Amino acid sequence: MQQLKDSQDTNRNPALNHQTYGEPALTDLSAPATKKFLRTGSVFDLSDRSNRLSSSWYELRRHIASLRHQQPQQMTCSPPTTDRKTPSPLTKESDLLSSIDNILKRAKTKLLNRANENGSWNASYLGGATHTSLRTISLFYLEAEESTQQNTLIIRNILSMQKECGGYGIYPAGPSSKAVSRMAYLALICSMNSNDGKLLEDSNVRKDVEKSLARTRHFVDTANDTKEWLLYTLLADFCWKLTAPNIPNTLPHFPFISNIIYLFQKQGGLGRFQSVLHQILPAILILLQPQKKKASKNPKLKERFPFTLTWIKNQYFRAEGLFSEKMEQQIIASQDGDGAWVETIVATSLNAMALKKRGFSKHNRTLANAIKYLQDSAVYTANDVHINWATGDMWDTAIHADILHFIGNTPSKDIIDNIFPHFMMGIREDDRWSFSILGRITDNDSSSMTLATFAHLYPFMDDFQQTNAKTIITRVCHALLAHQQNDGGWATFDEQGIQRMGYKMPTPEKGAFFDFSSPDVTGRVTFGLLAAKSSGALPHDLEENILRAVKKSQGYFAAVQCKQGHAEGSYWSRWLLGPIAGTSFTTVALRCSGIATESPLLKRARAFALRTQHAISGGWGESRQADCHTEDAGQGPTTPLQTALAIITLIASSNDNDSMTDNAIERGITFLLETQNNGHWEDKWPLGTILTGLDYFITPENSEVAILASLTLYRYYKFYGAQAAISHWVERGRNAKI
Repeated sequence: MQQLKDSQDTNRNPALNHQTYGEPALTDLSAPATKKFLRTGSVFDLSDRSNRLSSSWYELRRHIASLRHQQPQQMTCSPPTTDRKTPSPLTKESDLLSSIDNILKRAKTKLLNRANENGSWNASYLGGATHTSLRTISLFYLEAEESTQQNTLIIRNILSMQKECGGYGIYPAGPSSKAVSRMAYLALICSMNSNDGKLLEDSNVRKDVEKSLARTRHFVDTANDTKEWLLYTLLADFCWKLTAPNIPNTLPHFPFISNIIYLFQKQGGLGRFQSVLHQILPAILILLQPQKKKASKNPKLKERFPFTLTWIKNQYFRAEGLFSEKMEQQIIASQDGDGAWVETIVATSLNAMALKKRGFSKHNRTLANAIKYLQDSAVYTANDVHINWATGDMWDTAIHADILHFIGNTPSKDIIDNIFPHFMMGIREDDRWSFSILGRITDNDSSSMTLATFAHLYPFMDDFQQTNAKTIITRVCHALLAHQQNDGGWATFDEQGIQRMGYKMPTPEKGAFFDFSSPDVTGRVTFGLLAAKSSGALPHDLEENILRAVKKSQGYFAAVQCKQGHAEGSYWSRWLLGPIAGTSFTTVALRCSGIATESPLLKRARAFALRTQHAISGGWGESRQADCHTEDAGQGPTTPLQTALAIITLIASSNDNDSMTDNAIERGITFLLETQNNGHWEDKWPLGTILTGLDYFITPENSEVAILASLTLYRYYKFYGAQAAISHWVERGRNAKI
């Protein structure tokens, strides 16, 4: 923490000479910046040595607490015998800023060390028992055995996720599910039988597994109050049907349920969400077919399906004709460059098992690449293993490079030279980016965040890079504008989702199989478009089109906030848990698009953030129930990520002289500083969303990026005010206010 020297002049307050992260030295008291510095309370009265406190923030907090419990002195005619004064709140604010400076200094080194050798970044996307079990089962079915040591770690990892009731949850800390428990049961057996059953000779491992299997079987047989979802039941059915004949041990029998038509019939159609579904449904249809028989000629299968498989063919695959050999051709053609499908374990496992069922050898190039992707999804350490359910190196590279720039570090030529080829290589035929650098399925969300980073780095590129970047930025802006929905919002994937469904939080089924506007995606796309507009790389007519699209998105935000079905003043979120996250991204988009703080949209959002702050910790947090029940918004364990997002909401919606908001922000910042460990925060609660209300994941690196953004935004907020801070976050190009 910065040590302050005593002033040599006791008749004035010296301006603090702030030297971190490019802040100017404020030595001229008449300068406007210095007046701002004085107004925000970063200048100290150091004329009295007895009035100085310890530089430690924690000692300062204890000192303030002790002063609050002191009895007030009685008034007398003579002055008090001591000249000790109540500590000024300015000292507390300065210690906050100084602590933040130290964290941000360390963050630069940590972020740079986290980069790969090729200049990209990879974050962890830690899934639960579903993804770990499915990966283990598919590798066993594909005859891609791992070492005995790796299988032991996988077994220990699965056992650690078993609950007291004997079952397994879809995600860590989630409710137990029979389908996921069946998959975990089968995964343990597959691991034990790998490598010719070598683990069966280990008495300690075998004893632990036998106890776990007995508990799981009891849970599956007796539990009746679990809420199951059809897709996970289908995954469990596929795994049992395909794998059981290859296991020498006798397995308990579970009924095989394959009523996928029920899902289609219940939802009434799939809309235009075919970019992802075309990567999964061909594999599902192959896996549903009896071995060595065509599904359309199987009378028993027809009896099981009320509409037969021909109904699906006529409804969704008429143009493509994706049946029989054409289905496997579609699967092969849609594989990503890194061997995955849709950059997830679920899609990759389904497609790989479907090809194996069609007679493909594990030495086939397509299957070999898929096997390598599944094997690489496990990160082994000496005593543990983590399974990444997805790959998002394009997203990770974009947000890591951008936060390095935002916290005050001018992008070096090496960083730009390293990430520039990835951005150029990742652009696809539809002029958008994918979640991963080698992915085929593009989306608006990844494209907007990559676009923002590309635009922020544009002024620092050389002439050759700027020439190519200008073309790419223009193309991506046109593509994003073309994908705006009729309601003014943006969906994740498609250009025209099902209308009038983006106003309310979806059920898990709708969130998985339908693609429609969502507030958080719309907020991030707005952020990316405005960043591109301020970069100086776009022609004037395209800038005008962006402003019109942003104006249209404001109507969508207004409609969502006024819609019943979620907490007042909040916005639901598709890809992060709870309305705290959705409100944060939306509020930033509204403020940087020119909406005044007196607007009802920002007033209600600010009121929601103030209302949901936790009284004791000073932070924010909510559980999975917030995605299911309106009354649970803001209710749950306090987490660093959700606290950071709520701080961003308050800064983006506040006036500079609002004492209530200032106090709430300061308490949130204090919580972040007290819960950090050498610049690291631990979010044990899964906050990343796979299926809204059902399946979640943990991404610690990306959570830290959001926390660093909130701390940096707070610094700019204290120095320059809320509007300038938000503008600088978005417009680090020609229109930057700072």
